[in-house]
Amino acid sequence: MSLPPLTTVFCIGFPENWILGIDIFYFNSTPKFNGVKLIPSGLHTFHWGANLDSVRSGKFFVSHSNESQLIILKWDQTQEAVLTESDIGELDVSAIKSRLGDAYRFMIVYDDLKRETLQKAEREFHDLDWEALTHHIDAATIARILPKSNIISSTSTTAHENEILRKSLLDAAKDRANKSRDVSDKEVAEDEIIRTLVDKDVEELSFIEIDIRKKVESESSRQGRDLTNIYLDKSWYLIDLIKNVGSFQKFLGEFELAFILLQLFANYSGALQWFKIVQLFLGCEEFFSVKVSESLKFLSLFKMHLKSIVLDYFDQFWDTKAFTTMIVGFHENIYSPEGWQVNPKVMQVSEEIFKLCESKFGISFPHKSQYELLPEDENEDGPTVVDL
Repeated sequence: MSLPPLTTVFCIGFPENWILGIDIFYFNSTPKFNGVKLIPSGLHTFHWGANLDSVRSGKFFVSHSNESQLIILKWDQTQEAVLTESDIGELDVSAIKSRLGDAYRFMIVYDDLKRETLQKAEREFHDLDWEALTHHIDAATIARILPKSNIISSTSTTAHENEILRKSLLDAAKDRANKSRDVSDKEVAEDEIIRTLVDKDVEELSFIEIDIRKKVESESSRQGRDLTNIYLDKSWYLIDLIKNVGSFQKFLGEFELAFILLQLFANYSGALQWFKIVQLFLGCEEFFSVKVSESLKFLSLFKMHLKSIVLDYFDQFWDTKAFTTMIVGFHENIYSPEGWQVNPKVMQVSEEIFKLCESKFGISFPHKSQYELLPEDENEDGPTVVDL
């Protein structure tokens, strides 16, 4: 059987009044809902949840203009889960495909959903652009970061986070056991709580690990001023990470994907990775001075994210004080006479970000005049960098 053009998401048995969505466009399921058709080329995600408070899950996929693709998603009442084609079984898949022709004409057209959403949306939503939000995410980035199934949820975590949790539970199990009697390592390993977690087949996210406190190798040969610059300016570390993922475009792709996981799924791992990338970038003086084009791309994305982010997430996932300290510190680096020497275009986008932080998040910035240098005799107690 020939498939319809572009990509079709065929949905079977989804409960009524669930909150469904494709990309940033949402709708409620009805008894006659069969899926979404004529999905244009590019990265997309179809996502679902019973209500606003439930765990949200979704499947990512790439649509191609010159290829036909059918994605099958079936709600299984017994398992209370959405099954994909690999979970359903060959015979059932064949039966489902045979019904595609009858169901296709009742499916939602992607562009119609997009247009209707924008017509009903608030003014701020009109500035959102799914293509712009995901411009740097390619198939290789999806394959590197997401689980093999390309399905994630609000509770999806990284391997590093799972290892920390396993260790914490193992330590807790040892404490519980040691309070009552001496136990062997084998008995602790067989603790019911530990086995529940360790034996679980969990598909993990694979973000690149970022350690903001990372130190440069071979520090012993560095002089005092060099060491100070290394600690204050993380450009060397950012460049290393960019090399590790393959290119600056791919690094921006990870930044975008982390934000999508945060924005659509309220995913903590995505939120944490997004914050780490912002924190790293805003501490890279040399990168901002030398890599002007790349800096503008990052700042433009950062501004877009701040403009569209769900305000509740701001307090839910991060320490507001830490974010405020970070962005005010960047403000000081930009405007202080002894601060960074940045391109005028970088300065302009930075000013737009500061204004957005003031209006949306209520962050107060010092007036530029407060950064003016004190007369030399009034600043004699200031810190001095010395060569050791």
